[in-house]
Amino acid sequence: MIASLKQGSSLRFPLGQIVVMPGALESLTVAALRMDPIGAGVELMLGYLVRHASGDWRTVDESDWVANDRAVLMSGRILSAYQLPGGGKV
Repeated sequence: MIASLKQGSSLRFPLGQIVVMPGALESLTVAALRMDPIGAGVELMLGYLVRHASGDWRTVDESDWVANDRAVLMSGRILSAYQLPGGGKV
């Protein structure tokens, strides 16, 4: 996973400031602890980050998807949303 971030070959844009809302961070932490308390959280979060930077916005609606594609070209805000293992969404 970390190698994917370093290579950058499949990334659509350089990662700038990364913002995770507090509720999303809590949901990610809970999901990671349910999976495996040691190291799972980092892998889970990096997986979503790689998907985000690769242009996989996952469960955003069509208008957000179009806005994201435009934001890639104009260095704007990009929104993504993902289903967590065991339920929940971030």
